[in-house]
Amino acid sequence: MNDPLNGPKAAQTRPHTRRKELKKKTLWDSPNPAVREFLDAWCQMFQERFDEPYAVSGGKEGKLIQYLLKTHPVDRLKELAGILLQSKDSYIQRAGFTIHPECCQPFGS
Repeated sequence: MNDPLNGPKAAQTRPHTRRKELKKKTLWDSPNPAVREFLDAWCQMFQERFDEPYAVSGGKEGKLIQYLLKTHPVDRLKELAGILLQSKDSYIQRAGFTIHPECCQPFGS
């Protein structure tokens, strides 16, 4: 017997239970072109340094890039990211070469 309240078409008859079709946004869809510019540069520098692609952690890194862009222009962030990726600093090497707040601090090579 078909139950209109709990059957396969139940969501159509109960609008409050319909799931909205959400288009999942990614870093590549960011409304701020500087986020995309920095991320593209970071991924390219990472690929050149380690000969493998960077695994982007979308939400976390997107928010962090937006935060960093509030205090630093994108060109300065790219410059500092290049320095970071070439760093021989033991803290950076232990922490891993990822996008993190230390991106905006110049570390020695």
